[in-house]
Amino acid sequence: MSDAAAPSPRNGRLALILVGVFALMVGAAFAAVPLYKMFCQATGFDGTIRKAQIAPTTVLTKTVDVRFDTNVRGLP
Repeated sequence: MSDAAAPSPRNGRLALILVGVFALMVGAAFAAVPLYKMFCQATGFDGTIRKAQIAPTTVLTKTVDVRFDTNVRGLP
């Protein structure tokens, strides 16, 4: 009954690697939100608004007409 094989050193190495991967994944999960916020603020992505340093010099009060054509001719 005491003929149990001793654990292989490879098992300990594998366990250490798995614990390291787990720690990296937990760290990445905690770092994801602040890093995403920084990315969005830097690029204006995801609807974050950036404040202009100087006022625009062009007039932005021109009217634009948009027409939508909703015919279905030629569709099956």
